[in-house]
Amino acid sequence: MNLVGINSMAIQAVHLKHEAKYYCITSKVNATSKCSATEWTFENEITKVIFTALKKQITLADKARKMLETRTSQVTPSIEKLYNEIAQLEQLIDKSRTDKMMLWEKYHMGDVTADVFKNEIEKSDMQIQRCETQISELQKQIITFEIETGRENVFVERFSKQVGLKQLTPNIVDELIFEVKIYSSDHIEIIFNFVDEYEKIIPLLNTSKRKQKRKN
Repeated sequence: MNLVGINSMAIQAVHLKHEAKYYCITSKVNATSKCSATEWTFENEITKVIFTALKKQITLADKARKMLETRTSQVTPSIEKLYNEIAQLEQLIDKSRTDKMMLWEKYHMGDVTADVFKNEIEKSDMQIQRCETQISELQKQIITFEIETGRENVFVERFSKQVGLKQLTPNIVDELIFEVKIYSSDHIEIIFNFVDEYEKIIPLLNTSKRKQKRKN
């Protein structure tokens, strides 16, 4: 296959009849470079390394997907309860605001004194403030739960859909791999796409490992 993204360093390629071979020429211009300017790496060797590394990422993503689905089913009732509590608090806020408007009308009609008007307005304002503070705290709890579920995690979504991958294709390489660095035949570095999304699920995976150790 025609490898894509092998461009992080100066790479020279020689295309043979059935495949290409590569070597890094960065060391010719940078003495501190880690790459070998004398050792060739054949494309099939690079492909095997990429395929093996990619399969590991796919397995990891699929494992994370299953864990996230389990966690989602666990926390969904809690999230729904929090949303219901927020809805009730919003209703209280609406009622307090309506009460303030009615109180304002009564005050201007002369039905309540200035002192009563002031005290009742202060009570309504305090009620609104308390409700808004509680809503803010509940929303933080919802965000925490949603982070735990890894909702819409691109790394998990893109990699896990490749479960059962049999061979590399240019499209898969383009979608999942940002860059391939070839230093030598035994030193090939692969930089995957969606690294930030991957880092988001690491705490969840580590938590699972700790739980598994305790069970054992």
